[in-house]
Amino acid sequence: MAKALDKKTSEPVGIAAAIAGNCEPCLKFHFSQAKKAGCKREEVKEVIKIARMVKDSPIQIIYKLADKLVG
Repeated sequence: MAKALDKKTSEPVGIAAAIAGNCEPCLKFHFSQAKKAGCKREEVKEVIKIARMVKDSPIQIIYKLADKLVG
């Protein structure tokens, strides 16, 4: 069965999912696979940047609420 995504596309998705899931072994695996698939360093850095922004958004909302409650 054909896959909808090639490895150069799916491995960065795996990196983002590993970051979202706090899975260190998953991150190491998908990073290694992304390199083998030909992903460039800058592409992986961009994926990590996006994943970090998504992951950090909820905590920023909580920090703002905590600051508001404290005054």
